[in-house]
Amino acid sequence: YAEEVTNDYGYLGGYAYDPYYQDPYPVPSYSEPETPSETIREEPETEPETLPAVKLKGSDENLKKTADISGKVHVLSMSSGRGEAVLLESGGRYALIDTGNTESSLAIREQMWDLGVTEIDFLILSDDDPGLIGGTTYLMDNFRINKLYVPDNSSGDSEINTAIIPKAQEENITIADPSDIASETLGRMTLSAISGSNKAPYGICIVDDYDNSAFIAGNISSADGDEIKILKQYPQLADIDVLAAGHYGEGDASSFAFVQYLNPGCCVVPGTQLVNEDSLTGTRSEKHNNIFYASGMTVSAVLGDVLNIECRTYSTDTGE
Repeated sequence: YAEEVTNDYGYLGGYAYDPYYQDPYPVPSYSEPETPSETIREEPETEPETLPAVKLKGSDENLKKTADISGKVHVLSMSSGRGEAVLLESGGRYALIDTGNTESSLAIREQMWDLGVTEIDFLILSDDDPGLIGGTTYLMDNFRINKLYVPDNSSGDSEINTAIIPKAQEENITIADPSDIASETLGRMTLSAISGSNKAPYGICIVDDYDNSAFIAGNISSADGDEIKILKQYPQLADIDVLAAGHYGEGDASSFAFVQYLNPGCCVVPGTQLVNEDSLTGTRSEKHNNIFYASGMTVSAVLGDVLNIECRTYSTDTGE
């Protein structure tokens, strides 16, 4: 007879004969063959691919790699007058902060088309100012917009209330207030809206996954005390990568002290106005040489590699 036993008796199809049974045809003893020891191959140590969270002098390869991983800040040019529009790009997604003045609507659209934009994840209007909201309805006609942030302290006859909100409702665009932006994400970017008075004007903070940062100052000026309030509330704004200066470079644009504290790797002045002698011009001559004026050109900066600045000229006469 056969029974299931251990290796001491040898295997035969999972069973072995009783060793006390005299089988005329004995089964040869069987033992498990020795398994050769596995040779463990040591893999060479490799450093994980990470993005340096520093301002570095980048090659073209670094520029492309950093842009793909992190994101870009595009300060768009006005065709005339005062205004601001800043396009954010990360992971093939886009967000727009403000839309410039009405006269520059075509110029803004052409620059965004040139950058490959067809859809905007969210549009933020940081204040109820003609230089920030003038192109909104025109851009709604030319781009798909999924979410719209509008300040709730607009006057009753403001374009926000009479045209922008009704058009957004008609097109089923989600509407929210900028004060709700605490951790809105765009690719590897995280956005938050800050204000010195818990209402518009708002500045938009951008931080990527590698702690590179930018600040879009919007309509925050040096005249109303909001700069001091913001720095007291958010001292971590120091040493940012990119600053889009406040109030279009006009007389009450970002002050020298404000820019000095932020210490941006590059500073871009929106609009077509000349800069106040007491603010950014002094900053440029004393400390920051990396200042650009988005007048007649799109200025694009890469978070984490801000010494690679791309400037695309734009002709208001030909629309190219």
